[in-house]
Amino acid sequence: MTYCKFFQAILLTSTLLAGSAGATSEPYVDSSSILWEAAPGYQFTLTVSGDGKVDRHHFAAGETPSLTLYGQDGNLLADGSYTWQLTAAPVTSLQRQAVAEARKLGKAVEPKRGFEGFTQSGSFAVSGGAFVVAAEGIGESDSGGPEKDQTIDDNVFIWYDLAVRGSGCFGSDCTVDEEFGYNDILLKENNTRIRFVDTSDDPDFPSNDWEISTNDRNAGGPNRFVIRDVDADPDYFGGVFPFTIEAGAGDNALYVDDQGNVGLGTATPEREIHITDNDSPALRLDQDGSGGFIPQTWDIIGNETGFYVRDITNEGLLPFFVEVGAPTHSLHVAADGNVGLGTENAQGSFHIENSSGNDEDDLVVDSTGKLGLGTDTPQRPIHIKTGQAHVAFENTNSGSRWNVGGNNDGSFVVSRNNSGSREFQIYENGDIYFRHGSQVLAVLDTDGNLTTTGTLTTGGTTCGGGCDLVFQPGYELETIEEHAAFMWENSYLPAVGPTLENGKAWNLTEKTGGMLNELEKAHIYIEQLNSKVGELSAELGQKDDLIHELARRLAQVEALLAAP
Repeated sequence: MTYCKFFQAILLTSTLLAGSAGATSEPYVDSSSILWEAAPGYQFTLTVSGDGKVDRHHFAAGETPSLTLYGQDGNLLADGSYTWQLTAAPVTSLQRQAVAEARKLGKAVEPKRGFEGFTQSGSFAVSGGAFVVAAEGIGESDSGGPEKDQTIDDNVFIWYDLAVRGSGCFGSDCTVDEEFGYNDILLKENNTRIRFVDTSDDPDFPSNDWEISTNDRNAGGPNRFVIRDVDADPDYFGGVFPFTIEAGAGDNALYVDDQGNVGLGTATPEREIHITDNDSPALRLDQDGSGGFIPQTWDIIGNETGFYVRDITNEGLLPFFVEVGAPTHSLHVAADGNVGLGTENAQGSFHIENSSGNDEDDLVVDSTGKLGLGTDTPQRPIHIKTGQAHVAFENTNSGSRWNVGGNNDGSFVVSRNNSGSREFQIYENGDIYFRHGSQVLAVLDTDGNLTTTGTLTTGGTTCGGGCDLVFQPGYELETIEEHAAFMWENSYLPAVGPTLENGKAWNLTEKTGGMLNELEKAHIYIEQLNSKVGELSAELGQKDDLIHELARRLAQVEALLAAP
């Protein structure tokens, strides 16, 4: 292609997508800059691809999109060809903000059509430190051929090479005075085809036949440009079409740049595959069921709300969503399979890093399943390491919350509703306190002494087989002599059982019940003895009266004997 300076000739190739007519004018170019005059209400992104790199320039609403001879790295653009793409986006409206919020909630919402953006693209060249463009008409004229068209009729066989200086028309609808314009070859009839027939007969050489055709030959068929693999299906009316472009495909629907990058919807692809769309560019993975497997469709989407995977088959569920602005290493899977949230250096099978360099707010699950909170080396199934390490248990039905954990003074506490009171507390010296609010109810010290401000109540036991049953009719109470014989023979009371000095621990409740049983029996024995004493006293009283009477009579006899 022949180039000249801007002041010699100007021709900037550009394309305006449908729906954007009148939004911008043709760019203004001079030797040092390119300017686009744009209508208000848009913010612009200008992408320039060339010299093995891509520059992207952003312009706010009201700013004039422009390009100079200097790239974003500050260096002068190298000589060569460049491709540019200008994307205009309407300033975000309240309606679009509502759409974005709905998308975050997993709703498949599309914005109402109206004030839409657009894309323009084109090319330019730099030579000698200035913008240059192709001079119109240079090297592209169809002049210089014969004054009159040459016509070759059907069934004429030309044995030798055929060289045509000028343009050629092929097809039944070609005319003698064909207008070629800038075209070198015309295919002209109601069905146009170019077939590549490989006549190789050696099986070691490739021999597949291919065909380039346009539009479908049947009524109602699609307008399209296709490449057909003829030998894959020799039937002329069928065929395998590995490559198809339908009429109406948008500008830069498929674009391969000089680096091999593929653009879908963009003339300036920045990666191996670059997809551009004015709303939610997406990649669809569609298992159609033709292989005998259950149909399933997934969409991988990116837009102003985030990057997400949508389960189209199951009502558009969003099992995976990354919101715009998520920090680096929000989710990181290491080479050893460890998963980190907020960290690239997971210290266990699962690691949540809340703030860099601070282990106190981390959560780690190690390879053995131990859970560490505030430590990446948990020593127990659950290991909490932090200042005032507490676990809260909150009941949503009652609204109460209990806090359990370590206190700053080294003690272990149980408290309720952040009231400040410690209902249960174990001190480092081993003392255990029971409280209600600030009132101490009981203390169990390290010597085993229990001190309580209330009463000690037992839930009850057998009382050694008696208790109040000794007062009931039918209770077989051993005699005092039987009880005494057992007591002296065994050295303990029957209902109490043995209580050895510094011996085996004993049940206070059962001992107390047994002592009550023995006390009740003792009172029965006392009552029995008291009755016996009464009987004996009565008998003694009668004997006293008889003695007194005998004494009185003896006195009378003595008196008679003493009388003269």
